[in-house]
Amino acid sequence: MLNLVFYGGFPEVALKKDLFFHQRWFASYLTAYIERDVRDLSHLLNVVSFSKLLRLAGLRTANLANVKNLGVESEIDQRTAARYLEIFSITFQMNLLHPWYANTSKRLIKTPKVYLNDSGLACHFAGIDDPKHLAAHSGLGALAETWRWAELS
Repeated sequence: MLNLVFYGGFPEVALKKDLFFHQRWFASYLTAYIERDVRDLSHLLNVVSFSKLLRLAGLRTANLANVKNLGVESEIDQRTAARYLEIFSITFQMNLLHPWYANTSKRLIKTPKVYLNDSGLACHFAGIDDPKHLAAHSGLGALAETWRWAELS
């Protein structure tokens, strides 16, 4: 189970199962994503704050998405943080899971949970460089939940 969570769902990483390749691949993936893919979507993007928010949100995978706190910690305003989170969702990097309540207005008001779409990327953000280190990591539950979310979505 730890290997599944650590390597995630990208075929190149999951099939190769090499620790050095894992780190290099995710680093180059993030560079390509931010410098090529996202710039095509938004020309008014601050790359540094966008990258910082992506990492912060990735470290909070499977937790409540508090946009205000994410904005403060990445040193951007709340509207920009919300726009960046929308870009993450549009580009399939993360999803927001809204809570279900019988009362429709509560569904709109309550805070959603944020999920990265790949647990391997979440491990990369957390600095976990070996599946053995994952077993003792404090975020194991959230990372396993992220892996399950990626498998279901």
